[in-house]
Amino acid sequence: MVSHDYCASHLDPAIFKGISKLSLLPSRTPVAWGTWSQLARYMGALEWTAEHLSFDWVVPISGQDYPIRPLADIERELARASCDVLIDKPLHVQRDVPASYGPALEQDYRLWFFCRHYRLPVRRLPSAFRLLMGRLEARSQSGRMPFWYVRHMAEGDPVYVGLRRRTPFDAGLRCLKGSDWFTASSRAVARLLTAWREDEALVRQYRRTLSPVESFFHTVLLNPPAVPACLDNRRYIVWSADTAHPQVLGMEHLPDMLASGQHFARKFDLEVDSAVLDELDRRVHGG
Repeated sequence: MVSHDYCASHLDPAIFKGISKLSLLPSRTPVAWGTWSQLARYMGALEWTAEHLSFDWVVPISGQDYPIRPLADIERELARASCDVLIDKPLHVQRDVPASYGPALEQDYRLWFFCRHYRLPVRRLPSAFRLLMGRLEARSQSGRMPFWYVRHMAEGDPVYVGLRRRTPFDAGLRCLKGSDWFTASSRAVARLLTAWREDEALVRQYRRTLSPVESFFHTVLLNPPAVPACLDNRRYIVWSADTAHPQVLGMEHLPDMLASGQHFARKFDLEVDSAVLDELDRRVHGG
């Protein structure tokens, strides 16, 4: 099933002609990275899948992902799996905020998920705001959360103000943070959809958080009653130091990629290195 944001670009359905068992789910609502719209689109795709398809596992991928194992091997491994979700080991946000994650105010996930965020009508922070940000960062480094702060997602992106509010998180409901790439059984998908439809307090909290896709899935699936989980999302990803984005993979990554035993790798970019995909086709997929 292909979920496509037609507000961002056009996708001609004709390119799928001749491909059986493929469904195109178009979106006419803009999807912005790191916002509620991203999680809503993700869950909308899972809802559609659960209502229209019979499946054992769901494997979400993006246009920059590629299988690095034969699909038949991946299917056999999932058929033998003793867990219901393959997902990376999460951070416990209330407890684990490692200093190595970068500047405290930018990467203090308590601010991401414990504050409610509202978009400001500006795209650049005035100098007075930058000065205030420095003072709030020092306070955050001391372990105290500010009552409010300003978050500039990236150059040219919207600016948000975050306000500290009461949350549904406590000792019985850990706020967890991890990657939004996972592989889920039909039982795990049902658990996600139940929380999405019935847990109003949790959904309301994530509606105003930053990057809710990096917390909602882990928080729902790994809190009691947790589904059986394998804490490995089976993705090969290479991270550079001091960056929020993974490296674009190329031929130099191929040996480690093939030796990893993972199911998929990301990110690939045809304009940066298309030869690595040709080589994967030759070595892995018999192309």
